[in-house]
Amino acid sequence: MIKFDVEQDPAFLETLADLGRPVAQAVLHNLFHVAAQLEWTEFAELYDWQVHEREPIDTYPGAVDYYRFTVQLPAGLRPPDDLVDVFCLLYPDVLVICAVAQ
Repeated sequence: MIKFDVEQDPAFLETLADLGRPVAQAVLHNLFHVAAQLEWTEFAELYDWQVHEREPIDTYPGAVDYYRFTVQLPAGLRPPDDLVDVFCLLYPDVLVICAVAQ
């Protein structure tokens, strides 16, 4: 199963709050659902898991890679496409969630 840490990086909670309470609740609900029910292979396929490509000016050689996955929100919650991207760092036992953006 997948384990998320949503408290280690305060930027995550700040970006979540910026999207508004209904979206924040939907994102957290989705993360808890994933953590409770999905294995890595299912998660990677269903949520478009991939390395987040950064511009060379935003990083340095040897910088830690950020990863991104997409969360589908309930219809009409965040038009036009009801999708948000979640950015995280990958550690051996946990994904530390760093930010969420539309």
